[in-house]
Amino acid sequence: MNRTGIQLLFLGLVVIWLCAMTTAAAEDVASLNERLTGIQQELESLPKLIHSAQTQQRLGIHGIKANPAWVMIDFGRPVRPERIVVFPARLPVPGDVPSAGFPASLQVEIAEADDFVTSIRIAGWQEPEPGAGEHVSFLSFEGNRASGRFLRVRVTGFRDDPSQPDQPYFRLGEIVVLEKGRNVALTRPVTCTAGVDIARAWTTRNLTDGYFWCLPLRGRETSPMNGHQSAASKQPFVGGKTWVEVDLGAAVAIDEVHLVPAHPRGYADLPG
Repeated sequence: MNRTGIQLLFLGLVVIWLCAMTTAAAEDVASLNERLTGIQQELESLPKLIHSAQTQQRLGIHGIKANPAWVMIDFGRPVRPERIVVFPARLPVPGDVPSAGFPASLQVEIAEADDFVTSIRIAGWQEPEPGAGEHVSFLSFEGNRASGRFLRVRVTGFRDDPSQPDQPYFRLGEIVVLEKGRNVALTRPVTCTAGVDIARAWTTRNLTDGYFWCLPLRGRETSPMNGHQSAASKQPFVGGKTWVEVDLGAAVAIDEVHLVPAHPRGYADLPG
């Protein structure tokens, strides 16, 4: 084979190689696009987190600067938290609220005794830049296999109040402690060294009452109804003659029953 023939053969091999590489690349791109389309469809099918303006009742806890400044939950028994989630208190107005009061820094500790002489530091957090903590949705910490009866959130960073410059403060909305998938902090007693009680909006029991701005993942939209309101009665008790019945459609085993107070949007937040 002469020199020209060798050159043509080499050129042909190069063309074949380039075609093969182009085909493989096209197949890879098509496969990647198919995967991206599937991921996008899966994301769109998931329910979105529902953000609700929290009612002016049971907002959380309001504390002033103190040394030490902490809130403590008594579980009543030793627990081994899998995860601790600290939620801010969101005021019942739309949009971001610059005075939400979430701490600029905090520590999470657990102990067997309420004096915390011997304790385990589970986690710590400090806002990456001034004011960033006012916009967090929540802070979530792993339990790190630590156990104890008492959980304490120690506040080390406070917010300035323009109306009271000599009284820095902090606010927390809710603390959720998960053990075996259950919130073991729910309704447990709370102690605070710096809390200011302004019932019902700001009081220690709000920290574990289950009322906070993050609603369950139940769908893309909020409920179209406000709930149920009974007819007015002059008597506080009517001897069981007033009731509400739900037809479950079949006999089922019931683990828990939750009664959720009505807080209708667009109306005055009235008790009842």
